[in-house]
Amino acid sequence: MTLAMAVQFGPFRLFPTKRLLLRDGDAVCLTPKAFDTLVLLIEQRDRVVSKRELLDELWPSTAVEDATLSQHVFMLRRALADSEGPDVEYIATVQRRGYRFVAPVTEIDCVKDGKADAAAGASADAAHDRLRLFSATKRRHARMVVAILVAGVGVVAGM
Repeated sequence: MTLAMAVQFGPFRLFPTKRLLLRDGDAVCLTPKAFDTLVLLIEQRDRVVSKRELLDELWPSTAVEDATLSQHVFMLRRALADSEGPDVEYIATVQRRGYRFVAPVTEIDCVKDGKADAAAGASADAAHDRLRLFSATKRRHARMVVAILVAGVGVVAGM
């Protein structure tokens, strides 16, 4: 099953082709593997996806431990549960088997609904712009911290 242009679950809207997850219109930061995990689980939401299947799909031709997958699922759950609280579950663990996406999902056919397509595109573009600005700001801060550290080391070395 391949996802439509967008899917809605809870307060979230997922745009797989744009690699974007929005919560109430605001971008949710996910690592690329966590995003891919979410897409795969939603695509296969009618069944349990085995750990082996997830590992083979997400890390093809790479030896990866189950713990790596568990860490990505943990980060994904944390990102999805930030404002929802502990009672809302999106990803269920099936002991010794794998994971299943359990929240109701509505596929949004943006081709049929031109208004939804325009709104989705606009909010997705705005969210991408916010993420780019956030990333650029983080890079500037990191460069400033490195510069201060280098200057501090230079001052200490000169004493």
